[in-house]
Amino acid sequence: GDHDSLIPTAGTHGWIKTLNYSVVDPWRPWFFYSQVAG
Repeated sequence: GDHDSLIPTAGTHGWIKTLNYSVVDPWRPWFFYSQVAG
């Protein structure tokens, strides 16, 4: 689905930032047959 209430999105984004990895591709919606898929 678009949102998973068991995995906090803001917390996940914050944790990923603490890894200090370089951004290879910026966050963007994923499309499947012209519909947003994730």
